[in-house]
Amino acid sequence: MTVREWALRPGELRRLDAPARDRFTRRLAARVRPWVPAHAAVEHGGAVWSALTDQDDVTARCANQALGALVAIADGALLDACKAAASIAALRAHAGRTGAIDVVVPAFWDLLRADLAACATDDPGPLWPDGEPDWSRPPPDEQALLDGYRRS
Repeated sequence: MTVREWALRPGELRRLDAPARDRFTRRLAARVRPWVPAHAAVEHGGAVWSALTDQDDVTARCANQALGALVAIADGALLDACKAAASIAALRAHAGRTGAIDVVVPAFWDLLRADLAACATDDPGPLWPDGEPDWSRPPPDEQALLDGYRRS
């Protein structure tokens, strides 16, 4: 299987009306926010990566992808935001920090597909309906690294 088989298609996103699209973008942003250092501005993804990569390249790249997803959301590039968000799970899987890539990444895309349906209603329900997966937020040691980031 390839990412092309897993990923959302532009037509799937085009079917969302404005309120559903807004709910979907808010849910997507909520999924990536745990990976954004508290002191990072969205436009400073490269600065975050540069500052953190020597300490933990995987965490730095996850933070960069999370910031990239937020920028894409702000720019209205929702499919790009979804790809950046999915890459967080992929980066962690490739680094051996979570499950197998062919399990974790399709699960993330399936979650986004479920969000499309859920966001068509006024109450899409919990962010993680089946419980929060281990790749959904940094573990404590990586969270400490993100918390320690200060823009220079």
